[in-house]
Amino acid sequence: MCHLITIKELPGDVRHRAVCELIALCHESGYAEARRLLPKRGWSWLTNAIGDDPWAANAAMYFIEDIEMPVKQRIVVAITLVKRSPGPVFPPAVDDLIESPDSPSEGRLNLAVALADRNPSQGCLFLRELVADRTLQDLHRVFAAERLRDLDAAAGNEALSSLTVGVGIAPATRELARRSLAKSPISGPR
Repeated sequence: MCHLITIKELPGDVRHRAVCELIALCHESGYAEARRLLPKRGWSWLTNAIGDDPWAANAAMYFIEDIEMPVKQRIVVAITLVKRSPGPVFPPAVDDLIESPDSPSEGRLNLAVALADRNPSQGCLFLRELVADRTLQDLHRVFAAERLRDLDAAAGNEALSSLTVGVGIAPATRELARRSLAKSPISGPR
């Protein structure tokens, strides 16, 4: 299989299937070998393969956990895995990507929203964390609070309310939170 991965004349899907098979057969050592054979940027195919190929979800889990790979690519693959994978279990690295201040703010928000769409109770927890996280961009904190309100009106309104008076939050962001709170059918404390 290693030989198939390295033959550039083969169609990409054949090479990618060989990667998935190698990982399925050899687990961590298979992923390590596939990673050695493919360049860091040679993993973008995973986003298209997840959902179509059950082996791709397994490869994606290893990819997401690989801290040596670019964070943005890991987030894109994680979002796709959360949205399209048939299984309910996701690697702990999905949680780590959402919680890490080293991950891009927008990626963290998008991953938390995708998780909330798939598993609302778990998504609510992450959205609450993002609203309270000062390392997240202010606008993304407001969006997280709005999405939280879609899942839990009281918690979302409380989060928006906290953003209207938050220290260190830009006035324009506080105003956006106020307007969003005013649109709520159940107004929270102001």
